[in-house]
Amino acid sequence: PGTRSMERFIALAEERGIPTVYFLPPVNPGIRDRIRRLRYLANLEARLAEFEKKYPHFTYFKVEDLGWDGPFFSDPMHLNDWAAERFSVVAIDALDELIRRKMNGEVVHGLPAKKNWQ
Repeated sequence: PGTRSMERFIALAEERGIPTVYFLPPVNPGIRDRIRRLRYLANLEARLAEFEKKYPHFTYFKVEDLGWDGPFFSDPMHLNDWAAERFSVVAIDALDELIRRKMNGEVVHGLPAKKNWQ
């Protein structure tokens, strides 16, 4: 995947000591299998893991595997309004967890976000 501009952004933030967080977004089940066959997500996740090793202020969260089904999407690529609100809750909770763990001195990499809605 084209991650050069992403890495430039992360490097600039790193130079300034600015924490950067990336959420690997949910993918509609209708295209998830095709993306997996193309290894796009696996390649992107590998690059994100490399960025975590290279840039101490960078962390990513994987939210794909939280059960985002077809009804969560308004079209093949975008969450509907209800699911977008749930995604915001997941993001806030994940950031809270990241901050808590980093404040405790933990090295945090590739945290899975938690499903926290019903």
